Amino acid sequence: MIRYFFNAILVVLFTWGKPVDLAAQNSNLATSVKKKFEFYFESGEAYFKSKEYLVAESYFDSARNIAVIQNDEIELGRCYLRLGTVKKNIGDLDLVMEYFTLAKDLFEKAKNYELLAACHVELAELFRKITKHGIANQHIQLAKKIYDEHNLNDTILLIKIHNRSAAINNEANPNFLIMIEESKKAIELSQAIGNDAYVAVSMNELGFMYKNHQKVESSDSCYKEAERLWLKAGHYEDALYAMNNRAMLYVHNNYKKEKIIPIYERIVHLADSLNIQFTLHDPYYYLYETAIEAGDSVKALRYFIMGHEIDMQTSVRMNNYNLHMLATKFENQKIRNEFNSVSSQLFESSNQLEMERREARILIVSLVVLILSISIITFLLLKIRKSNRILLEKNSEKDSLIQEIHHRVKNNLQFVSSLLNMQVKSSQNVEEIEPLTEASRRISSMALVHEMLYNQADQKGISTKYYLEELIENLYSVVKSESQKIEFEMEIEDVLLNISDTISIGMITSELISNSMKHAFENVAEPTVFLTLKQNSDGTILYLIRDNGKGFDEKEIRENRLGLRLVDIFSRQLKGTYSITGSAGFRYEMTFKKK
Repeated sequence: MIRYFFNAILVVLFTWGKPVDLAAQNSNLATSVKKKFEFYFESGEAYFKSKEYLVAESYFDSARNIAVIQNDEIELGRCYLRLGTVKKNIGDLDLVMEYFTLAKDLFEKAKNYELLAACHVELAELFRKITKHGIANQHIQLAKKIYDEHNLNDTILLIKIHNRSAAINNEANPNFLIMIEESKKAIELSQAIGNDAYVAVSMNELGFMYKNHQKVESSDSCYKEAERLWLKAGHYEDALYAMNNRAMLYVHNNYKKEKIIPIYERIVHLADSLNIQFTLHDPYYYLYETAIEAGDSVKALRYFIMGHEIDMQTSVRMNNYNLHMLATKFENQKIRNEFNSVSSQLFESSNQLEMERREARILIVSLVVLILSISIITFLLLKIRKSNRILLEKNSEKDSLIQEIHHRVKNNLQFVSSLLNMQVKSSQNVEEIEPLTEASRRISSMALVHEMLYNQADQKGISTKYYLEELIENLYSVVKSESQKIEFEMEIEDVLLNISDTISIGMITSELISNSMKHAFENVAEPTVFLTLKQNSDGTILYLIRDNGKGFDEKEIRENRLGLRLVDIFSRQLKGTYSITGSAGFRYEMTFKKK
């Protein structure tokens, strides 16, 4: 009842004066934001294809801001991937790595393996461009691995992977067979989907490979085929790129100028007539130099001026880009300041209008919450008090039952020990008496543990100091030495151990000390047994038993005595490491961890 009442108060509080369908409003808002994202992203793609990189960057940046607000990792990664590509084409390599890395991390987090592989392809091309071919090869191999492991089905992506692999191998560590194989795979895939443009890309890459291996005719043939296919597909700028590569091939191999000049003149003509933004620096200056050599000063001046204009346009574009970035930064700051100012004014006005109603509402809710809180706290305190009382009663019953169990176990063990003693007294066989006495002694050492647990209120553990002192006293009465008195020097810290570890310590002590008392002190003037038990600084426990007796033959005693077999068993039960020596008196030393 209290819960329902509290929920009703919250509903009244948060819907007071706001009769709005929030679910419908959120749905409409999400749809609107999604459409805005698609508009900005698609506009960026359109401007990117038309080489208007600054405008494209602006649209991609707007799409990124929406993806950040929507917390959409995949769309945000796509924006970073496109922004990195824009920066790479502009030549601003400072932010390219940052954008590509952000995209890669987002795709990995979202487990979008197709986009992740595409991102590794872009990173491979970036590192190839800055001549870090080892890193470039790592990224292209990662892209291949992701594509194969996740059974991706994107033929265009696979074509790009093979093309970039061929280009990287061509520049890094030329292996002609690998390069040819990668390019042929890309060509076959491109032809299978009927994409002349991608076939042209592979043919152009083959032209580079053949050029690097001094296969001029093969390189020339590949460049011509790439030019033809790009022109057929309407990719005029790429076709100019292939034509320029062919002209440079002729220049580097000292072809006659009559064969080179027509190519450069055709590049200039197509770029001017089709209004293609193509870097015409090399064609103009080559034509300028040939005109100078031919003595045609008019043509030389015209080509020089055109080449100079191209350089100026490139410089202007870079300056415009820098100005655009500064202006964008300034405008963003200006808009942000204006928004903060207007928001502050609206906030103050809203505060003044809502102050009285808010104060009344807060007062009512506070009183209700206070009453509910007091009621809930009182109820919980009573419930906790009752639960604690029940738990105390149950704990008391449990402790009593545990003590009773220990008492019964002790009585049963003592009964067994008494039966053994009766058998000892009634027996006339010396060989039978000693094993029965030993068994009675061992049972008594275990019974002592249960007696101590029965007599103590705290069940957390057994005091080793008190237990060992009692055990020694009992042993002294069971294993009497009539001929001489044995001294015990004990340095035992009061360490609490559980029942299992205490029984193990007791059995080890019983076996070793009874053995010393019976066999160690023949012809020893002042027989003494030393016991040390202490906790080391690292938390382990050291247990040492030694005497000043005559010692023993270690091999003989290990082979023939049951007692030391029991010592070994209980030492391993403690998971301790121990050593036994008998050359100068008996000595047993063990280190174990407290459980």
